[in-house]
Amino acid sequence: MANQYWVCIIGPVEKSELPDGADNPPRSAAINAVINMLNKQPECWSGWGCNQETFEKIMAVWNK
Repeated sequence: MANQYWVCIIGPVEKSELPDGADNPPRSAAINAVINMLNKQPECWSGWGCNQETFEKIMAVWNK
């Protein structure tokens, strides 16, 4: 069976309004949900470093 990936984009938000570690709660929730369902640790890439230009490039690929 082919590997699958779950993708989620949250935003836009002003980075200056986010406290340090603001990416930890949604990342932890997603990881813990997978651990609870599959009993294994998934790989995870996340963070607030995606600007509008990068978001638009991702969405162009995602929507193909």
